[in-house]
Amino acid sequence: MKKLFALLFALTMIVGLLGLTSCGSSDDNGTLIGTWRYSGSDFYVFNEGGTGTMLGMPIRWTADNGILSICNTPGTCGNICIAPADWFYEISGRNLTLDSTLIPGMSYTYRRR
Repeated sequence: MKKLFALLFALTMIVGLLGLTSCGSSDDNGTLIGTWRYSGSDFYVFNEGGTGTMLGMPIRWTADNGILSICNTPGTCGNICIAPADWFYEISGRNLTLDSTLIPGMSYTYRRR
């Protein structure tokens, strides 16, 4: 039993150190739910429950405290995302602005369909 506990603890620490995150729950108030367009084409579709698409490819997503995490490899590890893309997000009217959490000045604006 001690070995199992030690193994689970080590795995939890490794996951935390690698930056893996859980994806697949929706935002607190449902404001992201829907289809978002970029340059006139559907880009993101955020469904309830944290599923969706990005340019037609499946994603899982979660949003909390102004940060949107998108996993574009949803089938690789269940609800764990190996390399999530994290964005600061803000919704103003029909516009969704995503700002990179890693690269200052990288920003995109999408329009709700």
